[in-house]
Amino acid sequence: MSLARGLLVACIILGWIGLLMLAYFPQPYSLSEIKTREGRLRVIKERFSSTWDSYSKNAGGKDEVDPVTGKAKESLWGGTLIDSLDTLWLMGMRKEFSKASQQLSDIDFTLGNGTTFFFEAVIRNLGGLISAYDLSGKTEYLDKARSLGDVLLKAFDSPSGYPYKSFDFHHQTPVKQSSSTLADVGSCQLEFARLSQLTGDDKYRRAAFKVYHKLDKMKSGRGLYYSKVNVETGNFTSKSLTFATTGDSFFEYLVKLNLLLPKDDPDAKLFLKMFVDSINRMKDRLVRPCNFDQICLGTTDDNGRFLNLTQHTSFHVPGMLLLANQLLPRQAWDTLALTLLHTFSAIPSLSRSGLAPEVTSFTKYGQLEVENPYNALRPELMESLFYAYRYTRDEKYCERAWELFMALDSYSRTKYGYAEYNNVNIPTPETEHRGYMPSYFLAETFKYLLLIFDDSLLPLDTWVLNAQAHPFKIPHQP
Repeated sequence: MSLARGLLVACIILGWIGLLMLAYFPQPYSLSEIKTREGRLRVIKERFSSTWDSYSKNAGGKDEVDPVTGKAKESLWGGTLIDSLDTLWLMGMRKEFSKASQQLSDIDFTLGNGTTFFFEAVIRNLGGLISAYDLSGKTEYLDKARSLGDVLLKAFDSPSGYPYKSFDFHHQTPVKQSSSTLADVGSCQLEFARLSQLTGDDKYRRAAFKVYHKLDKMKSGRGLYYSKVNVETGNFTSKSLTFATTGDSFFEYLVKLNLLLPKDDPDAKLFLKMFVDSINRMKDRLVRPCNFDQICLGTTDDNGRFLNLTQHTSFHVPGMLLLANQLLPRQAWDTLALTLLHTFSAIPSLSRSGLAPEVTSFTKYGQLEVENPYNALRPELMESLFYAYRYTRDEKYCERAWELFMALDSYSRTKYGYAEYNNVNIPTPETEHRGYMPSYFLAETFKYLLLIFDDSLLPLDTWVLNAQAHPFKIPHQP
């Protein structure tokens, strides 16, 4: 063989070796270099898959995996397991879905050994089981949902008919504590209504809707639903008004029940009126101008005094308004929604990491400032970006979602998942990671990312998502 031919053969062999190495040992890449929807969707699925694999390997069947140490955390049942079922299905991970289903078969909701919040058990566990059934059609999920629903019905054993805030699964009884919140008593109605639809048993709906009927009678003369309630008397216990934590999903469910229920359902009509009254009061009491092209959403304290604070949990409001605008387009809530989203989308850029702070303040001169620099991996901004994209089809909302994901990937990602972040203004992950990855990160944040970049999934005229992003099939649609 001539020297030239030998060199040619050697080059070809080395080239093939190089290609094989690239195939089996992919080179590092920057997420900012990925511009196509297909490429971004592939990365989202890859990141979710690796995070699920870490949970499954290190904490399979337990509540959570510590994203810093990789150790399993357990308090009651497999929180991440149940919360992630529908995300696994939508991601196309059917083998992992089946394996999770086998682990779920070992859970008996009548043999719990601890106490948990009623609100969490409903939106995460009951909602996760219902959505797993609606997506897969597998009856074992509906059986589990009915079993859990029967246990949770005991929480409504109060003089007012409101559910108690906490439930003792060991003794199968509610913890009879009188203080609760609007969100705690008013964020079970979607799940219980869907459970009644699926089982044909109206007892779930009756118990849950009784709460809304009572709240409607208890509201102030100005149509205000305050955020703190007494479960024994049914009365409001403060003048705190908020669309963030303690209030948030109550208002959201007033809208979403109008999608789940038939249009001529008298309860649906009442709930929509309650929502309209609430948004009118929100605009009067809580919306303020800030900066030259932005508006902010505040809250009030227990005495009704306005506070110029915006919590991340209120970032769901634009998405909620866009969904409601499809029911009542004459209200023109879309303008308010997209203007609020413009403000909320700018808040992560206040931090050095690009992660959103837990609480932001706005001065009387309209200046936005980080008030609480903690980041809890919350999904509400991603949620509103999802609804904004589905409503407008404007690619800028996809771009903003990708920017938020890049910040999460750069600063919160760990060997075992994604970690909450202590101070968004300190861009050194090794000092700021907290050993906690809430189950809603897989249930909501990843799901909203998936739905933004794959808009063929879950059309909003046939599916409605609960407060934990668990999709329920709208029964009166084909």
